[in-house]
Amino acid sequence: MHLAGVHRGVRAIIGERLQGLPDPAGFVKQLPADTTGWPDPADAPNRGPMPAGLLDWFAESAADLESLFAATDPAQPAWTYGQDRTAGFWMRVQTIEAAVHRWDAENALGTARPLHADGPCDVELSGTASQLALFLWQRAPAGELTVTGDRDVLDRYFTLVPPV
Repeated sequence: MHLAGVHRGVRAIIGERLQGLPDPAGFVKQLPADTTGWPDPADAPNRGPMPAGLLDWFAESAADLESLFAATDPAQPAWTYGQDRTAGFWMRVQTIEAAVHRWDAENALGTARPLHADGPCDVELSGTASQLALFLWQRAPAGELTVTGDRDVLDRYFTLVPPV
């Protein structure tokens, strides 16, 4: 339910060119008439089988957002919670969020794969988990990490993926 609700919120922000966060109460009106068997978010985590209606609602939300992204210029102005106020911000953030939730689902089944496939890259960072997390949240400089590859890509990282 969470991810489908986020999809609908982002769709409203971009599609309706909202200037602020949409009212979450509006998404309740978008629920299907029959929510029988849907998990109660207050009882999370829910480990039971997902009812077909919920899966259909999620698939519809994801398809609608994908269509909107395909038809939208990433430079289109959009409200965001970051410094980048464009639709492109939402395209990047939703790609990351979908990858994390895919990992969550696979992890629940004991089959979690890494978020991104290993392979060629422009820049690679290594360090302790603490050093990496603090860098990603802009609490520590990259100088404390081992940097391999194109330093210019690293210098542009926070422009491309601003921290929350």
